[in-house]
Amino acid sequence: MTIPMTTLDTTHLKVLFDRLNTRYQLDLSNYAPASLERRLERFLSLHYFQSIETLTDKLVTDSEFYDLFIKELTVNTTEMFRDASCWKIIREQIIPALKDLPNIRIWHAGCSSGEEVFSMAILLQEENLLHKSRIIATDLNKNIIETAKKGTYSLKSLAQNEDNYVQAGGQKRFSDYYSVSEPFYTMNPSLLENVKFMKHDLSCTKEFSKFDLILCRNVMIYFNKELQEKVFMLFQRSLLKKGFVVIGKKESMAYYSNSGNFTEINSIEKIYRIK
Repeated sequence: MTIPMTTLDTTHLKVLFDRLNTRYQLDLSNYAPASLERRLERFLSLHYFQSIETLTDKLVTDSEFYDLFIKELTVNTTEMFRDASCWKIIREQIIPALKDLPNIRIWHAGCSSGEEVFSMAILLQEENLLHKSRIIATDLNKNIIETAKKGTYSLKSLAQNEDNYVQAGGQKRFSDYYSVSEPFYTMNPSLLENVKFMKHDLSCTKEFSKFDLILCRNVMIYFNKELQEKVFMLFQRSLLKKGFVVIGKKESMAYYSNSGNFTEINSIEKIYRIK
């Protein structure tokens, strides 16, 4: 039975945001309010906090509890080759444009539990490009990064992932890329040889490297317009000449103030290329 809680108010939220920013350099102030407040209310209820003040005190004094908070607050729903039509375009249009580069640099921003990273590694291996590719995979949630590194997933997701792989233009058998130990399957560790996982908060909007391709799919919908603008600016600064950025189908760069610096490659899959 959950304990009733008081309605979140602006003052208490601001205190929470300010103290988390001071303690952990986490800025939640520009996340989409409705989605964030729903998740906060759920967290308060599940963990029997009667007020946001008591939650705030617990978070700033208990770093392990803070890690749990981030794990439950962030969204980690994904699949291998999710939205197969997008991956088919990446295989048929983006990768051919990058294949002659001496090195291919890719950033998965908001990599979650790693399925997208493994999808990219498989695609690059099938195109004989994995050996000269360098992939940076980042997420705010350090626990989910550890899950991604292990590459171990429930067998319940296998059928969907195999179907996505086929629909995305997979050239082999998906079973070539994993081993089974019920009730889990584990992706081949060799796929991560050129992958580096890092904890990174997109809200800090700090440029840390340059890339030929950035994937940040289904993340921007949780940011307000101000933070979306800052993140798109970060992507622009982080792209090498003629680099690509791929975002989610429900997201758009159309209202980005510097959108004129990009060419829209695919309006449905939301794929852009810097001019």
